[in-house]
Amino acid sequence: MYKQKLVTIALLTGLCSPAWATDTLEPSRATMPGKLSASLNDQVVDLGLTDAVFLGLRDNRAIRSAFLQRVAQKFDLRVAEDQFTPKLMLSGRSLMGRNQDDRYRTSEVAPTTTMLSELGTRFSLSWTKPT
Repeated sequence: MYKQKLVTIALLTGLCSPAWATDTLEPSRATMPGKLSASLNDQVVDLGLTDAVFLGLRDNRAIRSAFLQRVAQKFDLRVAEDQFTPKLMLSGRSLMGRNQDDRYRTSEVAPTTTMLSELGTRFSLSWTKPT
């Protein structure tokens, strides 16, 4: 008990001494074993919160993978919605022939439009005009 009090008093007097108060404290630097502790330029760089978050998330593979997955999902949704847009199909035919007495020419244009509704019904309209 007596030794603990002496150690406590010695520490308190050591902390309150003027020599301790005049020393300036330097921030510690993180070092890796086997590496030099000196930085490249020994300069302090001020970083804001946005800069620190950007540096932490830069080249993050999980975020990039989630982004690409979302792009693929948007494409799949676009393809699925495209089933319900009206489709227009144009078909044409031209026939030309000749026999012993006469020549003849026949052409045909047939536009067709088809629409699939959300209920599963299919509407189709076609028109054929021979010329």
